[in-house]
Amino acid sequence: MKKKKKKNILSFLFKTDKMTLINRIRIAKNLIKKTPNEVFIYAGTILNLHKTSKIICDGGNLQFAIGKKALVENKSFLTMQENSKIIVSGEDQFSFVCGADITVFKDAELILGDSWVNRYCQISCTKKIEIGNNTAIGRNVKIMDSDFHIIKDENDKTINPSKPIHIGNNVWIGDSSIILKGVTINDGAIVAAGSIVTRDVPSNTIVAGNPAKVIKKIKSWNYKSTPLIEE
Repeated sequence: MKKKKKKNILSFLFKTDKMTLINRIRIAKNLIKKTPNEVFIYAGTILNLHKTSKIICDGGNLQFAIGKKALVENKSFLTMQENSKIIVSGEDQFSFVCGADITVFKDAELILGDSWVNRYCQISCTKKIEIGNNTAIGRNVKIMDSDFHIIKDENDKTINPSKPIHIGNNVWIGDSSIILKGVTINDGAIVAAGSIVTRDVPSNTIVAGNPAKVIKKIKSWNYKSTPLIEE
């Protein structure tokens, strides 16, 4: 029984490594490099990339699905539709921990600085979402720039169009928060765990609640003191 179990594990690891290699080859077809940096797609990632979609390395590296548990527990998904773009604009790297579910819809842009996103994050970009530098995004966070259902008034006019999201530098978004369309989270802000953000967040403030409101002004928080990758 032990030998059979060991064989199954080795077989699984071999298949995973093979899929990782295939993913890296597929990414290469969609990659535009303006710097020597790279896109690293780790094990457990499922890719769905339209042939006209582009990942543009205009700065640092992009790491997708990092983490020790990726092999056995967490699938990660990266979907890019027709003419969509991911632009890596930072100087160092942007990292998604395993379990991410990222969709960039037709003609949309996802712009990424030097930041990191923890496990099970969901980003749905239909227009434009931008994340700055030194920003930490916790587990289970959802970022959506659309309602994904069109609402029309009595004159047949759409009253809930998609609106871009801008997340600034040195922002901390807590566990299980939801960031909705049209929101700007300014530099140095903290979004408390479980918040639903429906309006702009001022710089150097803490917001909390549903809908999120300012509860305190702060001078700063220390990005370097937080663990960058959860083991």
